[in-house]
Amino acid sequence: MSEYQFYEFQAIDRPLTPQEQDKIDALSSRVELTPTSAIFTYNYSDFPADAEQILARYFDAMLYTSNFGSRQLMFRFPGSLVKAAELKPFCLEDAIQVRTSGKYLTLNIRVDEEPSGEWIEGPGMLTPLLPLRQSLIEKDYRALYLAWLKCAEVSFCYDGDEDAAGLLEPPVPPNLGKLTPPLRALIDFLELDDTLVKVAAQGSQALPTLKPVEYESLLDQLPEAERQKFLVRLLRGESNLTQQLQQRLLKLRSVPPSEKKPAASPRRTFSDLFKEAEDWNQRREKSKTPTQGRIGETLGSRRNRR
Repeated sequence: MSEYQFYEFQAIDRPLTPQEQDKIDALSSRVELTPTSAIFTYNYSDFPADAEQILARYFDAMLYTSNFGSRQLMFRFPGSLVKAAELKPFCLEDAIQVRTSGKYLTLNIRVDEEPSGEWIEGPGMLTPLLPLRQSLIEKDYRALYLAWLKCAEVSFCYDGDEDAAGLLEPPVPPNLGKLTPPLRALIDFLELDDTLVKVAAQGSQALPTLKPVEYESLLDQLPEAERQKFLVRLLRGESNLTQQLQQRLLKLRSVPPSEKKPAASPRRTFSDLFKEAEDWNQRREKSKTPTQGRIGETLGSRRNRR
């Protein structure tokens, strides 16, 4: 099988300037470039720059996949909207990393495991994942928890890292049992076991669907001088201003009891989750029900191969 590597970058908050497009175009003759995207496909060479640095300078999202078992998803956030301290509990060495670059924050999720041998097509993979960036800005950390779950699985089952068994899970976000289409797309991209996700979701509190926030009514509570400052920043074309104003207004409202932060569940180790997922799979096999997901293949057989 020939080598295949695919990189896609997307600009979300603003398009690239003509000067920025020239710099991206100069990176490689293989680039497919638009004001909001850059795609690089390689069959015998490699990307000629540091992908994370290119993301931090020009783009807001990046996806990488290859036919030798590597998958990567990165997002860039304005530092004013996302704080590193809130993402750190989900980080794992060499797998999930958060870095500050100037006024931006980058989140890097990378999975390296044994190639499946299946045919890979990179185009179209990133688009369904893009809404996860906005979810993370809105402090919905289900995507990060799922990434942690996959990276811990790889460390334990594929890399043979016994320390991974004792890893304590990060705080389990609410509604992990209610997966959105972008979260399901992430599970597919990471090749994460459905059974492992279901087991993890048992520690997640189910919250009711919330009513949309009436931001207009909260504007009256914002001091006049601060409103004027937001208007000036809007006239200057500042990006991400909508999200910044929304976050500011949310601090002014009284939080209904149904939206208050749920009590933290007892934290489980990865080996707890792993064992329960294996037990769940074995019970289904004994009852002769169809096995869902890939838990028997990826957890059981990988563990046995070590």
